[in-house]
Amino acid sequence: MGRASRRTGRGPISGSCGRGERGFGWVADRTGRGFLLLVWMAAGCAVAVAIFVGFSNGAGWQTYLPVFLLGATTLGWNGVHMAELARAADEGAAGEVTSAAVLFGFVGAFAGPLAFVLIAHASGSYAVAFVVVTVPLPLVAIAALYCRPKDARLS
Repeated sequence: MGRASRRTGRGPISGSCGRGERGFGWVADRTGRGFLLLVWMAAGCAVAVAIFVGFSNGAGWQTYLPVFLLGATTLGWNGVHMAELARAADEGAAGEVTSAAVLFGFVGAFAGPLAFVLIAHASGSYAVAFVVVTVPLPLVAIAALYCRPKDARLS
């Protein structure tokens, strides 16, 4: 890994994205518990940001471990999410449901970085921006456990 990749964390993110997508997809497929896996992935992403913001000094495991976990969870959720939506959709509606979810995801992919920049600029702190955009993750994970669909397997 080159010096620029090490400094930006691009190497760990690139390495973990594909592994996360394949790995989490495999786990969801084998266990049939994609909904629960999504909850754990949201919690893992929030923990990774907390480690990064709280302990990262730009080098060492405090930077690379959360960056690796973020790469795995932020890309890995997509396949699990799509499979769960298709499974939960009414018969014959899986294409429409997953297409709508892709549109919603792309809106978030565009709006999220803009919101991050605006928050960082307004607060003068990247740490504040990371925390603000991460707060919904554990809240949604908790809400998902209590408001889950009746057919979502948790055990």
